[in-house]
Amino acid sequence: MLKYYPTQDFSIDFGPQVGFNVYSKYTMGKHEATNYKDKTKAVDFGLGLGCTYNLDKNVFIQLRYTLGLTRVFEPIAEYWVRIEDYRKNSNAQLAFGFRF
Repeated sequence: MLKYYPTQDFSIDFGPQVGFNVYSKYTMGKHEATNYKDKTKAVDFGLGLGCTYNLDKNVFIQLRYTLGLTRVFEPIAEYWVRIEDYRKNSNAQLAFGFRF
C-alpha cells in the first residue's frame, strides 16, 4: 500500500491487493460439502483504499476497503448470471495493531 501522510500521525493508504484461493467448498446445513474448485479462480485482484491513525509510536488503528476487480467464480445456478457484481470479492477491514 502506498501511504500519504497529511499529518505525522495520519495516513491515507491506497494500492493493489492480490488474493489466493485456498478453499472452495460450500456446506449448507448438515449436507455434505460441495467442492467448487473448478468454478473458482485461483487468483483475485483488487484495489485497496483506507486510512491509518498512529495512536503512539507502536500502536495504530486502521480502516480499509478493498474493491474486487476479478470475477472470482463462474455462475453455479442459472439465476446468478443476472447478478454480475456479486461474483467479485469486496471487503471492509478494521484493524488495531502493534509495531515491534
